[in-house]
Amino acid sequence: MSVPEYRSPVADDHPGLCRLWANCAGLGGTLSAAGFASFVAVSGAYSCIALDGDQPVGSLLASFDGVRGAFSRLAVDPAWRGRGVARALFDRCSRALFAAGAEHLYFLIYGDNETGKRFWRAAGFHGVDNVEFWVMGRETVAQRKAAIG
Repeated sequence: MSVPEYRSPVADDHPGLCRLWANCAGLGGTLSAAGFASFVAVSGAYSCIALDGDQPVGSLLASFDGVRGAFSRLAVDPAWRGRGVARALFDRCSRALFAAGAEHLYFLIYGDNETGKRFWRAAGFHGVDNVEFWVMGRETVAQRKAAIG
């Protein structure tokens, strides 16, 4: 294994990233090609992928709302774990978010993703007891879309 190349993702990276994400537990569903293209058009400069040749071996997607930087899709191919890839992705994305003016960083994680929790704790994150996560499900979204035309 060589040292990976790091860069911001582009829409054409979607198929390779889907393969990476399918190989990594704890990420939930995947993004559509159109959704991913939309994401990188807006937030690609804050995000980073690691490549071995043309194959993604790591990803961290990041976005910025003007105050907070948000992370998702931290994934490292199992064969590349323990080599500093996740930390390098985090460092690059954090640097971009702080340069843009981020005052806080956060992420959402599935409760059973112990590997992810260990990484984020080591990076200096902690849980927040007084925050609830609310979501509108697909069926409700469809109903809402129909109601507002």
